[in-house]
Amino acid sequence: MFIHKKQSSFLLFFVFGAVALGIIISVGILVTMLFSHDRQRDVAPDSQAPSVDIGQDIQAEDNQNTQATSEELVTQYRESISRIVSDTTQSSQSIDNILASVEDTLLAVRVPKDMQEKHLNVVLSVTRLRAQTQQSPAEMRDSVVSLIQSLIAN
Repeated sequence: MFIHKKQSSFLLFFVFGAVALGIIISVGILVTMLFSHDRQRDVAPDSQAPSVDIGQDIQAEDNQNTQATSEELVTQYRESISRIVSDTTQSSQSIDNILASVEDTLLAVRVPKDMQEKHLNVVLSVTRLRAQTQQSPAEMRDSVVSLIQSLIAN
């Protein structure tokens, strides 16, 4: 009775430690595999999949546009604005569609530096005009055309 040893929970701690160590090692291996897989995909793409650089076309187009002189840019800008005016006056769409299309087109046009502030004011005016509902469609169309024509008038 007095010689009997006190039972220790050594076996319990050993099992718990082994399970914890196994979990830590498996998480480490999974993280390593995850990051090495992404790195390999970035470095060496599949030979079967075609390699397409989406930004390459945009950069090439942007390089062509940046090579234009300021006079050419002003000429292109005036042509774009004239096209917007003619499209707006000839359009038979609803005024909401016209205003949306004018706003989108004005935001897509490349603007010379000296005309940027005026262009921004016209875009904001068109946006404000879209929010107004008091004017008739004909009056709104006339005001949009006059706003856009003010961009190319000197």
